[in-house]
Order: sequence, then C-alpha cells, then structure tokens
Amino acid sequence: MRRSGQALIPVLLVVLALTALAVAIGTNVHSSLETAGNYTRDTERYYAAQGAVNYALAALNQTSNGGATYGIVPPDQQADSNGWWKEGDCWVKVEVESTGSMIDLNTVSAATLQVMPVFQENPTLAQAIVDWRTPQTTGGTASGTGAAGSATGAGGAASANNGGTSAASESQYYNSLTAPYSLKGAPYDTVQELLLVQGMTTSILYGTPAGAPAQPDQYQSANGTNGLPGTSNGSGAMSRQARPGGGGGAGGGTSRPGAGGGGARPGGGPAGGGAAGAGAGGASAGGGNGQSGASAANAQQNAAQFASIYQASVLPLSELFTPIARERNIAADGTARVNINTATAQELEQAGFTAGQANAVVTYRNQQSSSSSGGASGGGAPAGGTPAGGTGNGARPGGAAGGGTAAGGSGGARPGGNGGGAGSGTSGSNSPAFTTIGDLMKVSGFTPQVMAGVVDRIAVNNNPYRNDVVDINTAPAEVLATVPGMDMTLLNAILQYRSTGQAFQTLADLFTLPGITAAELQNTVGHLTAKCSTYRIRVLVRMRGSQQVYAVQALGELTPTGPQILSWHHVQRAPGWWQWAPPPVLPTPTASTTGSSTTPSSNTGGL
Repeated sequence: MRRSGQALIPVLLVVLALTALAVAIGTNVHSSLETAGNYTRDTERYYAAQGAVNYALAALNQTSNGGATYGIVPPDQQADSNGWWKEGDCWVKVEVESTGSMIDLNTVSAATLQVMPVFQENPTLAQAIVDWRTPQTTGGTASGTGAAGSATGAGGAASANNGGTSAASESQYYNSLTAPYSLKGAPYDTVQELLLVQGMTTSILYGTPAGAPAQPDQYQSANGTNGLPGTSNGSGAMSRQARPGGGGGAGGGTSRPGAGGGGARPGGGPAGGGAAGAGAGGASAGGGNGQSGASAANAQQNAAQFASIYQASVLPLSELFTPIARERNIAADGTARVNINTATAQELEQAGFTAGQANAVVTYRNQQSSSSSGGASGGGAPAGGTPAGGTGNGARPGGAAGGGTAAGGSGGARPGGNGGGAGSGTSGSNSPAFTTIGDLMKVSGFTPQVMAGVVDRIAVNNNPYRNDVVDINTAPAEVLATVPGMDMTLLNAILQYRSTGQAFQTLADLFTLPGITAAELQNTVGHLTAKCSTYRIRVLVRMRGSQQVYAVQALGELTPTGPQILSWHHVQRAPGWWQWAPPPVLPTPTASTTGSSTTPSSNTGGL
C-alpha cells in the first residue's frame, strides 16, 4: 500500500502539470481567438466606414454635378428614423457638411479669431495658432501693418508678431517641454492639432466661443444626432438653419497621408495678399495675418456687433474649424468662370454680359490702370497672388500653388505647398482693378439686379479653386459673423432665408434678399459662396449585437478628375464624436445654369 501511494504521487503531479498546461494553452487559444475576433470586427468596421465615405463622395459628386453646385447625400431608403442603415453585418450612419461652413485654420487671421470672447480672454492664443502654421524661414522681407503689430514676409512665407509671443520664443517654449516637439511651421492637418499649440487646452477647444463648457445635449438630442440604430429619434435637435447654429470641426485621431490644406479665409489677408498701400506687402497664407488698420478696426467692430451671437453659442469651438475650405472656380453649369480682370469685351459678352456692360467693365479697368501709380496694393487675388510675385509649388491634393505678392513682398505659400518667389517692382499696373467679385459693383450700372445675372459666372483670377469664401447655405451665425463686411442685417437675412427650407442655389439668390443694400452686398459677396468642393464626412459604425461605436472622419474633395479622399482618421468617443453637432439638411440642388430665375440676358441694367 505504501509503495502504491508513493507511486501515485508522481502520477498526480504529472496530471496537475498537464492540467496546468492545458489551461495555459486554452487561455492562450482563447486570447488568440479573441484577438482574431477583434481584428476581424475592426477590419469589418473599417471597410464599412470606408464604403460609407466612398458612397457619400459619389453622391456628392453626382448631386453637385462635379462641384458645380452644392451637393447632398440623399438618405438611404433602408435607413431608420435616426439615419442608420445596414451595411453587411454593420449599421452605419453618415453625416456630411460643406467645410465652407467652418473657419479655415490655415488662413484665418489672429484678428478674426479675436472676435470670439474666448480669444479675448486668452490674448496670446490667437497669434500662437497663426504662428504654429507659419514657416520659419529666412529671406527678403516686406513690411506690413498688422492688427496690433507688424507682419514680416520672409522668403515666400511670413511670420507675424501681433502683440503676443514671437514665433522664436514660441519655438523655444515647445522645445523646453518635458516631452519636447518643434513648432510645426506648416499647415494644419486636423483640428485636433490645435491641442499642440501653446495656450490651447482641451477645455478651450471643446468649450464654447464664449469660453463656457459645451453641453452636447444643448445642441443635439441624445438620439437625434448619434442615436443608436433601432432607437426612436429624439426631439429638440438644434436646427443649423437658425441663429445661433452649429459649426464644423474635426474629431481626434491621426491624419492619413494626403491630408489637404486649405485656401484663404475671410477675416485675414488673402493668400498672397496683405495690407493695401504703397509698398505694404501683407503676411502670406499659412503665415502671419497682415492687415490694414481698416481691417483691424473692422474686426473690432465685428467683435462688438456680434458679441451676442458668441455669448449665446452652445457649440464647441472644435466644431467651428476646418483645415481646408474652398470651391471649384466654375459656374453652376460647369463652365469656367470669366476673369473680369483680363477678359475682353467679347469674352464678357459670351459669359452673359450685354455689350454695354462688357464695355463698361473694360473702360473701368483701363481707367483704374491709368490712374494707378506708386506702390501696388498688397491685397492681390486670393491664393493666386498678384502678377509681381513668383508662383509657389508643391500644392496639396487637388490644389494649386499660391503665388507671390506685389510691391516687393514675399509670395505666400498655399497651404501644403512651398512659398512663391519674392515680388519685384512697385508698379501700380500690377494691381488688379477687381480684387473681389464685389468690386464689380463699383462699375456704373452694376446694380444688385444686374449682379444677380452674372455673379455666378465671374472670377477675379484664373485659379482652379476659389478660396477666401464662406458657404451661405451651411455656415452658422458664429462663422458668418467672421466674414469681412458682414453686418447683423445681412446675417439675419441669410439665416431667415434658410429657415424657410430654401437653399441658395448660387450667389445670384443672395441678391434677391429683401432689405439688403448694394453696399452690404458689395462688401461681402467676394467672401461668400453657395457651394464648396470640400466636405467633411463623418461615419458612425456599430456591429450587430455590440454597443461599441466606431467613428471615422474624412475630408473629401470634388476635383475635375473626380472625388478624392484628402484625409481620414478614427475619432474617439469623448472628446470626439459625442460632441459632433448635427449638420444642416439641404434640399436637392436645382441650379443647372445660373441658379436664379433671373437670367443674364434679361439683366440689361440700363447698360
């Protein structure tokens, strides 16, 4: 017996060892299976999101005629009351919005940002945001007057000091951090990148423009925006068509290769532009925010005029920004717009001008050319620069490189591209007669009625894209308030028009708004658009039987060769997709020629 018991002990030890081995193997297999399952789910969700983004871009391209008008994504016929539909084993929801409804981080000026109370409370933050994107290079300089200091062009880029910390000291600050990094000196790729900027915090970025905490339930219903599939649609989701409305923005995550930069943005000096006056070159896009004293005064006036809008806003600041916003420089029928700075009378007539109107434009140009003398204006054509500067290179996907500025200033780089060469000469002939399409109203006889007939067919340069514009169909009050020349009367008229369920088919419809003066239209129309070629696409994905939501945000663009994905990144829940505001809902576009019941041929305007 004793010998039998002794023999049993090794057997038991072997059994225990085998059992432990079996448990270890089972645990490892279970872990491997779980990992494989997670990988499979992640892969399925990724491709479901990718399919939804491609679907959205195809729909936008089709409904907008390749970017000739604004685009929409019609709801899927299988979608539930919250907008979710089945995609294989997944439920997906797609939300799309024109980036023209947002403030372009790559071109906005510090003075424009200072209109918002949160930047007034953090006076150095606005300039730090501008400095983050400013290339730190050396080269020739062109002095220009800023809102509260001076802007210095340097070898195709500009750095500005607007009373805040200088770019050099900011660079030293970033390098002195516990986990140091360098000042970027290049365009923003995502809105989340703002969290790297000196002075920016999560509470500021995800707080309101007034600096208060943002509460998602104040601008979206729990089910109305991100409600899960199969749940009832909640009431109370905020309408983006009324004041104050919601804005755009971006979620978190890392950008994929190909993330695009933006064009010039209202409120700041246009790309390649700057302060007007003899020899006064301004700061370049992607660089500083050179402004004339008048522009700075205008920004201060807007801060007072629109204070109530920002104080009442409940949107996160992150929802008001984008790294790119522009439109294709084509008419609603898909034809190229005519450049009123260079077109002959015959070309203007082909674009819909009467003979009298065409001759009046040419005569005005000749008068402006002959009367110009001394220094050239630094406020050249947006993104393209004035003829005196060299052209930039290395444009971002779908974009054209920016050109230089006049009056010997350095050329402004297009976001994502390299700076243009330094301009040479100060001849007044280099200054265009029309710096915005609104300047056409300076020509005798070009009343709002006449403008309605031609405004969609004209441009002030030959660039493939029109920058420095805000989308009047989707921009909330918080963004419309940043447009140069905007006043409360026009802002409310735009929001009132949209609140009836209508959409501006083209800028021609803007000239039909009642109670708006010619001066208000002249000052603002050059910074406005009724469409955009760049869109922010947000996708939520949920697997069947799972409560986990996979969120993706992409930037897409409608180009002459078809739609393209510029960037793509995964977005976490909070702060992230839970803060997303519902986008505006637009009717199907109807513009195919002029977008207005008033045709060019019917607008003689006495000319």
